[in-house]
Amino acid sequence: MVLEITRRGLIVTPTRRTSDLLEELISQIEWPVLLKPSVRLLFQQIAVTTPSCLLFWLDETHDVDHALQLIARLRDRGSRPYRVAIAHQLQADAEPAIRAAGVHTVLNTNGSI
Repeated sequence: MVLEITRRGLIVTPTRRTSDLLEELISQIEWPVLLKPSVRLLFQQIAVTTPSCLLFWLDETHDVDHALQLIARLRDRGSRPYRVAIAHQLQADAEPAIRAAGVHTVLNTNGSI
């Protein structure tokens, strides 16, 4: 049962390429990844894969705005799928904006996963 749940997720990153830490995360949880998706592409992938959880990987401050727009659009659709943001080495003042966009949980990381 737990294995089935962990396979029903989707990683979303507002960047066009993955970082070493993101690659490490992908290898650990084995969820598909969307790189810099549009709102339309994100909604299509949600419809196709029906994830229980969306994990937003945020590691560059200039890409946070794009992710916040995606999260806000998801919030407008309802409370599902569950939205988690991993903020890697972002400034402390970024967390309130991420929460206000509509994530359920924010995890701050520095250095390693």
